[in-house]
Amino acid sequence: MRRRPAGFVGAVQPVASLMAWIYVYLVSLLGLWIVLVMVATGWRPIVVTSGSMAPTLRPGDVLLVDDPSGELVGQRSVITFDDPRRGELVTHRVFEVLAEDRSYITKGDANPSPDTDRVAADDVVGIGRLVVPLIGLPVVWAAEGQLASVAATGVLSVAAVGMAISGSRAARRRRSWSRSVGVADRAIRRVRLLVGLMIVTQFAIVDGRFDVAAFGLARYQVVVIAIVGLAAINAGSVFGHRRFGVDQSRRVSIAELVGDTALVVFLTTATGGEGVGWVLIALPIVEAAVRFRLAGALVQWMGMAALAVSTRLWVLDADETPLTVMVEELERVLDQLAVLLLVVIPGAYLAEQLVTDVAAQRRATDDAVERGRMLEHVAQLGNEVNRLGSEVFSTLAEAAVPLGFDVVDVSVRLPDGAWQVLSTARSDRGAAAVGGEALLPTPGEVGSALTEADLLDSEVVIDSNDPELAHFLPLAAMQLSSLIRINVVRSDETLIALRAAEVGGSLRRPGAVDSLRLLCAQATVALQNKELLGELRAVHSELVYQARHDPLTGLPNRAHFVDLLRGRLASATDPGRSTAVLFLDLNGFKVVNDERGHDVGDQLLRIVGQRLEAAVDADGEVARLGGDEFTVLIDSHDAETPSRVAARIHDALAEPVRLGPEGADVGVSVGVAFAEPGITESELLRRADAAMYAAKGGGGERRTALYTPELDEADRRRGRLAAEFRKSLDSGELELAYQPIVDATTDTIVGVEALLRWTHRELGPISTATVLELADVSGRVDDLNRWILTSE
Repeated sequence: MRRRPAGFVGAVQPVASLMAWIYVYLVSLLGLWIVLVMVATGWRPIVVTSGSMAPTLRPGDVLLVDDPSGELVGQRSVITFDDPRRGELVTHRVFEVLAEDRSYITKGDANPSPDTDRVAADDVVGIGRLVVPLIGLPVVWAAEGQLASVAATGVLSVAAVGMAISGSRAARRRRSWSRSVGVADRAIRRVRLLVGLMIVTQFAIVDGRFDVAAFGLARYQVVVIAIVGLAAINAGSVFGHRRFGVDQSRRVSIAELVGDTALVVFLTTATGGEGVGWVLIALPIVEAAVRFRLAGALVQWMGMAALAVSTRLWVLDADETPLTVMVEELERVLDQLAVLLLVVIPGAYLAEQLVTDVAAQRRATDDAVERGRMLEHVAQLGNEVNRLGSEVFSTLAEAAVPLGFDVVDVSVRLPDGAWQVLSTARSDRGAAAVGGEALLPTPGEVGSALTEADLLDSEVVIDSNDPELAHFLPLAAMQLSSLIRINVVRSDETLIALRAAEVGGSLRRPGAVDSLRLLCAQATVALQNKELLGELRAVHSELVYQARHDPLTGLPNRAHFVDLLRGRLASATDPGRSTAVLFLDLNGFKVVNDERGHDVGDQLLRIVGQRLEAAVDADGEVARLGGDEFTVLIDSHDAETPSRVAARIHDALAEPVRLGPEGADVGVSVGVAFAEPGITESELLRRADAAMYAAKGGGGERRTALYTPELDEADRRRGRLAAEFRKSLDSGELELAYQPIVDATTDTIVGVEALLRWTHRELGPISTATVLELADVSGRVDDLNRWILTSE
């Protein structure tokens, strides 16, 4: 078998063969396509000869047109019509459809302006359906009289067909050779051992089997030469294939075939036609069939036949054999060779097929075993990858090394387009390749698998040993023979890619690339699961935050505050610490909310919440219980901290709140309650609430009250009055006392002042301020005003 030429010819030959196949394939395919479409649809082919429709239609394009259906076609459609001015068939695109008179305004794509003449719908002879590019160029050239171009096209086509067939045969020879290497060598070596054993057996058992007829050699000398020759050829085969490897094994095999041929010719010549040497001619023929297929066996048979006849004639002539005997001897030799042709050639073909099948099966078995081992390795690492967080990239890089790769990295593309390496891993061979610094090509360089063109594909595989790629790839200069890039994460915001390369030889480990793909897929799933888990945690955190915080002010709500207070009371083991609750109620909020609307009221609450947080600062936790009620939890070694915090709160709310063009003055009533051993959170809140009501009833601008047990009685009394006030309007307990208004200068009565009085049947007179507060709390201010105005 001929090897691929080296140098420039070796680089050009596969490219030329590929281009020839592309040319033949395209021309055949396009021509067949036109025929099939014409048969299936009835469309007619028209060869475009003008360039007015470029770039849509170019000279040489074949346009398949359909008969008009009678209906107007749409804008941008391609129509064919007879142009009366030009006297020829014209193909243009519809620029505008004129439905009123069933006509078109047309325009060629290459023309700057539409055609001036209208085309009637009835004048259209074809509607463009399909364009087959450039296959009609020979027709255009022939019409223009360019016969040289037509002839050149014919020559090129014939040359392309020949080159394609030649390249296909060479490819088949290369594939057959690669399949037979290994198994064929071992099989042929075993056949040589069997032949040697047969020669020794025949020599020892059958007298005269190796009678010498030439060379002046003794009988045993012929046997010794044959055995030594077979052993030497076997030894050379083992050494040659191990020493030179697969790349040079073809030359070693040719040398073996030459040695076997020489040995068989020697035995045939030395033993004469009566011996068994001639039967051994089958050995080189079978060997040629196994290594070089049936064509090699035929060539070997012809060569062996020529050698056998030539050497036999030489021996007979040297022995001065009579002509008649010589003719008979040659006829016998030819008969023997014919028998070999009829028997050995079919056997050689079968042997070649069997060796090929055995090699394929053995390779498939080895591949399956190797693939199974790799998949087990990937599965084990996949379980680990799924449990990892940020370490997934280092594990991914390290896991690729046992798959047969020497240099591995995982990189991420940053928003500015630069690349950052997240993790690297190297085998011992990879680390030693360049003094311990075997690096992959810089992203963006040719051969890096990370150029802008490469990134259009989710995966790129580069082999520097491929002669079609080696001339523009720098991998060989970096001692890297192959490189694969697989995307691990690809989104609009993020690109993370793994690159794996091998040093000093093509990647031949079966299943390595598939296993690497599977490993990257597992890492992708792990990262997606991690991202999904992060999103779920974020959603959960947001839901928890919303459930425990006031949506208006962002402060902790009642549930959160109660949990904080409960935890603080449960952990209050330090006798030196004091826990206190400040209960706050805004003064004047209801007026703002009623007069200026709820939106302004909400704005006021947000501003108050911000001021409270700033006033309390690190001394406590601020919460909104609802409405205009706030609380502050203070846990401090200083018992005076609650008083100082209350003072800061009054200062913070003393400044008017700016609400749009107008401001609002709001104050706050503060109730303070200190925790006692064994007190519950609800009781502490109740005490602070009672203190707040005491502060609200105390009057003044800086209303603050500290809880005392006496406030419980007042609280109960206020609760009883609040419950009974609702009935007082109807029970007649309320009354108006009229007090005259006297002009001091004239000592005359100028008016009357009405004073509200409530005389409780058990508690006695109730102050007017308390009555107004109860009306406000119970929501019956309007009812009270109505009663006052209508009372007699």
